[in-house]
Amino acid sequence: VGLPASLVYNYGAAILRAVGDTKRPLYYLTVSGLVNVVLNVALVAGLRLSVAGVAIATVVSETISAALVLASLIASHGDVRFEPKKTRIERRSLSMILRIGIPAGLQSSMFSISNVLIQSAINSFGAAAIAGNTAAASIEGFATTVSNSISQAALTFSSQNMGAEKYARVRRVLRVCLAATFVGGLTLGLLIYTFGTPLLALFNTDPAVIASGLVRVRHNMPLYVLFCMQDTFVGQLRGVGYSLLPTITSLSGICLLRVVWLYTAFSASPTLDTLYLSYPFLGGDAFRARRLLRGRGAENAEGVNLSFSFCHDFVVPTCGVFHRLNPPQAATIENVPLSDGGFSFSGTEWRAKKTTLKQAAEACNMPVGTFYDKVRKFENTA
Repeated sequence: VGLPASLVYNYGAAILRAVGDTKRPLYYLTVSGLVNVVLNVALVAGLRLSVAGVAIATVVSETISAALVLASLIASHGDVRFEPKKTRIERRSLSMILRIGIPAGLQSSMFSISNVLIQSAINSFGAAAIAGNTAAASIEGFATTVSNSISQAALTFSSQNMGAEKYARVRRVLRVCLAATFVGGLTLGLLIYTFGTPLLALFNTDPAVIASGLVRVRHNMPLYVLFCMQDTFVGQLRGVGYSLLPTITSLSGICLLRVVWLYTAFSASPTLDTLYLSYPFLGGDAFRARRLLRGRGAENAEGVNLSFSFCHDFVVPTCGVFHRLNPPQAATIENVPLSDGGFSFSGTEWRAKKTTLKQAAEACNMPVGTFYDKVRKFENTA
């Protein structure tokens, strides 16, 4: 019953974040969360409605958050104003949404399938192992909030700069987000690893449960920074128009390798240590993406030529206008005379904002990324 309201909120919040407004979605979610808590107490503890009370509280809170975000879009006077009477399906936009959204949804489903398989294996170890895994997963959930937030920032700012044709900032966004991810992920991972016992004791004081939870903590937390960095790469790739690639790497890293691990290594040595060793495979998704993308370029949704450079073995999605860090020479420059009159004129027109980057590149019969690269090089040598 509450699913439509949840969908409306998520979609509306994504629109607000896309234009740089991250505060209002947080405020609306906070209000709905407080309402949820109050209603849970009133309906469950007060009226004794049990599970039905929890369900009613959840539906009401989700409806409130959806109404708030919808009202803000209707009242907006900017580019994202929602006018119900003018609502219609725009085929090109719908196609782009599905092209990015379907692989993203498929990737999320792969997490669920993988977790079901792993949970079924954990269940075979008894109640203590189940409780320990649940407690450890809850602690990791708090840490995951950080990586999710940075991933959303990478997606939002990358897509904004792609739309504004400020391609030089795309790479900077990734560097800043990776730095924040590295510091946050490493810090949280080490803190949870160090204080795993007292943190697990907050959920359950049974020594057997704590011991089982520590197995997961000690396998996951030292490499937690890789999980965070993988989220950042996924957000960046989706921000520049790639959604299928993260899905492919997740299919290989989550679905394939974990299933193979469960039916081979875990079957040969059925212990919790062996089982939890399957988790670090997820941290290698960024490295698998690096191998998939080596030496390739592709067209994004707006026709911008994208190539990929690599720094310290991490994939860095960049526009074709950028240079590889090692070696420094450009990867996609074509032999187009810099002094050509038509090229110079188109470059001047674009710089003067009399034409778009795409129009200027088409006038020169050049890919957008190559045209941009030529303009920058021409300006540097002039």
